[in-house]
Amino acid sequence: MVESTMYNTFFDIGLSEIPEKEFGQLRCFIYGNKKKKRVINNELVKRFFNNEELSKEEMIRLKKILDGSIYEERRHLFAHCKLCSDSFERTDLEKYSSKYKYWNLCIPTFPYFPGGMMIYLKDRKKLQIENLQDLPKEMFEELIIMQQDLYGDLKHDIFGEKIVGLNILFNQLSKSELCIHGHIEPMLMDIDKLDLGCTYVKTRPYDKFSSILNSRIDSSSIIKIPEGIKIPVQYVGIEDSKLLLEEYERILRYYFERGKKLRKNEIEILDDSDRMLYTNMVPAATNFVYLTNYRNQIMLSSVPELTLDFVKMNNITNDPADLYALSINRNYTNQDNVFMRNYSPMIRPSIKVYSEDKNNDKVLKLKKQIYEELEK
Repeated sequence: MVESTMYNTFFDIGLSEIPEKEFGQLRCFIYGNKKKKRVINNELVKRFFNNEELSKEEMIRLKKILDGSIYEERRHLFAHCKLCSDSFERTDLEKYSSKYKYWNLCIPTFPYFPGGMMIYLKDRKKLQIENLQDLPKEMFEELIIMQQDLYGDLKHDIFGEKIVGLNILFNQLSKSELCIHGHIEPMLMDIDKLDLGCTYVKTRPYDKFSSILNSRIDSSSIIKIPEGIKIPVQYVGIEDSKLLLEEYERILRYYFERGKKLRKNEIEILDDSDRMLYTNMVPAATNFVYLTNYRNQIMLSSVPELTLDFVKMNNITNDPADLYALSINRNYTNQDNVFMRNYSPMIRPSIKVYSEDKNNDKVLKLKKQIYEELEK
């Protein structure tokens, strides 16, 4: 059973792509009842560079957006992060989670995907583990077991043959919530036909710098692709998979630190890769790590984001979805390199937008159904 009958997707790569299918990327629109902060911030930046008058309060906020301090302020609100504080809001699946020693399952206030859930460590306040490769083996093993169990339960109780896999996204390196947590996506066959806000587009965005990162890691166990690397966990083993993920992230960190030195003119630009870091490096490197149970395979994918393309100011519309898909370049030199294209997460972009005229009833109904079935 494949994810899409029309397209090869990211998760088919390295398994068994069908030659006659084009590549398709799943893009998910999540509609809410209020504007996301990213949209509000980007609207303000756009207004400023279009020479619109701003209030004193807006100018103060604008400065914090452009220099990045607005994001640092939030970190200072908590001893570690919101996830391990008493401010973490969610709907816990207490009965379902009671079967497991280390992991909790919940429904977050704003899921990444239709039917999406979230997974996090029960003892996160004490442990404060931040990345997948830092998990002890027994916690990683239970994570895989829980993923398999959840896939089976969702298939049996809710989706039937419509569900073909379960994907968990872990944001690493740059993230607002430091404690390790995964965003769970039920992989539904032809979800673009289910009126759940998802669509496939015939684009395949990836960081051009990934090919350089790939060239620095040498292992016959991994699958190298334009987006990054894939590790077949069942064949490599948990401990070796963690080591490979750690090594790849170390390489990513090395180039990010090199880019910062280039920006400060502490070292000279030596080649095209240095030039790319100097001009197009993101303010904070990200590693999108996917643990995927699909087509009888458990795959660990590492998809880095180190450089992004610029979007000219005149090409930016007032569409909230377009504004949500932009990042601020803190090292801008003119109005045409302020914004960077940032469909995030890159492989499964989840675009969260406020909309009065979009019906979200099916997504909310699915959310309620999942909660009620799993908590029986």
